Amino acid sequence: VRYAIDIYQTWSGRFFSSLLIGAAFHGYVGFSLSSVILGLSFMAIPFLALIPIKKRHGNPSVALFIVLVMYLFGLRPLIDEAVFWPTGGWVYVFCLFAYAVWLILYREYLKHYRKIFGLLLALSGVLIGTANEQLSCPFILLAALAYKESRRAALRERVGIPRREWAAMVPIAALLVGTIVLIAAPGNYARAGVLGPPVDQGILQKIFSLVRNFLMLSFDLLTRSVLAVIAGGLAGFLVWIVDAFGAKKAIDAKSAFSLSALFLVSAILTLLPLVPFYAFHAPRTRFFGAVFLFFAAALLAYGLMRTISESAARSVTPKTRVLFLSLFPSLVAAATVFFLKTGLAYDFRTVVVGSAY
Repeated sequence: VRYAIDIYQTWSGRFFSSLLIGAAFHGYVGFSLSSVILGLSFMAIPFLALIPIKKRHGNPSVALFIVLVMYLFGLRPLIDEAVFWPTGGWVYVFCLFAYAVWLILYREYLKHYRKIFGLLLALSGVLIGTANEQLSCPFILLAALAYKESRRAALRERVGIPRREWAAMVPIAALLVGTIVLIAAPGNYARAGVLGPPVDQGILQKIFSLVRNFLMLSFDLLTRSVLAVIAGGLAGFLVWIVDAFGAKKAIDAKSAFSLSALFLVSAILTLLPLVPFYAFHAPRTRFFGAVFLFFAAALLAYGLMRTISESAARSVTPKTRVLFLSLFPSLVAAATVFFLKTGLAYDFRTVVVGSAY
């Protein structure tokens, strides 16, 4: 606790992350268990992401295995700093795991509205809200959309949830309070003095610099996430194939496109807290965006295949379908090998910058 308070005052408002690091490094046992806990947290994220559609899927175990394998393959270039480096692991992968667990518990709370459950969610929301500023906006957005979805379902089924809107909003408000505590930390201002823009810049120059930083960060995220996007697209395609042989479908095409857009927006939101810090562009800061882009690509590929298959079922002959199914995996495999061999999956910027000279 003393370490977390000191970091909060002098360098960063990530109180929850600092608390975890202080506990993990307090003794030999905690330090030894860090890699195990962080590795399991990293592997648990696809499980948590698929919970909402698991019950509706005809082959959930097969689909989960496909997504997990592609997830491990696609995020491989970023896991050194964001998972297996203990300090970075507690700040990045475990915080993402904690936010995801909190969101799932909040979705369950919206079904039952138990007072003790809501109180625990609110208290944990304040603490988790101080975990990482890159995740604050995406998960506040996801929690608000979960509440909106539950309210719409309640109105459709004429359940009494609208009369308890305040109870549904308390955990989200607690998460927002935690985010405010994170942003208002004295350590953030101290860090901004070291890594932030020069104080003598004019207003227009600052605006130009912020826009330039955002564009550079977005390009950097895309180039570092090439492998994650390819792996996500392949995962969505393979899950669609599994669905083709099952009686149940995981999700309709329209919902897949909506969720894909939501994950894409979440990936962009993870970059906003980095824009004011000119001198801090470590690869691990793109970890959250790469995870969101992986699921965005998977859902987009799945939705496209559902749309194509449903429209083609009425006009395409069986021979054409067999030909398409045989060619598409070959094209994906060839593209993957190309990106790996040319180094584009690891650092696309070196190819672009090198060609410019």
